[in-house]
Amino acid sequence: MRTVCAGLLDYKTGAHEGSDLEAFIDREQERYRKQLEQYAVLMKMLDKREIKLGLYFPLLKGWREWGV
Repeated sequence: MRTVCAGLLDYKTGAHEGSDLEAFIDREQERYRKQLEQYAVLMKMLDKREIKLGLYFPLLKGWREWGV
């Protein structure tokens, strides 16, 4: 049987002005890392699967994902 991970995804609808979109998304990941990882701690109490965290920027077509 295949184990599937659980995921927490945070949609961000903010805009980014200027260049270096990748650096902006990197900074946003650091900005929200602690918050999402705290959610993951709570989720681990209910679900023992691996948890993937993600930030999705639909207006910027950007994405970051990491595991805990």
